[in-house]
Amino acid sequence: MVTLVPAAAMFVRGDVKPAKQQVVVKLTKEQEVDLLRRSWAWLLVHAGHVGVPNEAALIHRVAIATDGKRVPPTALKPEQVKIDGNRFVSDTGELIWDLTEKGRGVVTVNAQNTKPSLDLRVASALSWGAS
Repeated sequence: MVTLVPAAAMFVRGDVKPAKQQVVVKLTKEQEVDLLRRSWAWLLVHAGHVGVPNEAALIHRVAIATDGKRVPPTALKPEQVKIDGNRFVSDTGELIWDLTEKGRGVVTVNAQNTKPSLDLRVASALSWGAS
């Protein structure tokens, strides 16, 4: 939770650019109602339910076009998104989620005004006791 404030600040200040490409999936009212019947407080309807790989949000913008909404002509279709391996680089190149080493995750931000790196293994092993 401690990373939420700096992460929000990076996006609100514009340090990190929005993804260049957008993946859009259609969702009919019938599909939405059916999915809502099976949802719960911590798992609401999302694009992953209708074909968008969950990891796509680490690379591109992701949106759902509900009934009556048009899909932008430049939008990627879910089947056009290729997810390979355990290293996800945003289409701007500014964000990298690296899960290639077992038991370790590294999030790196390489934006013009922000350059943090979070090693999830090291962060969880830190001792904040007296030295």
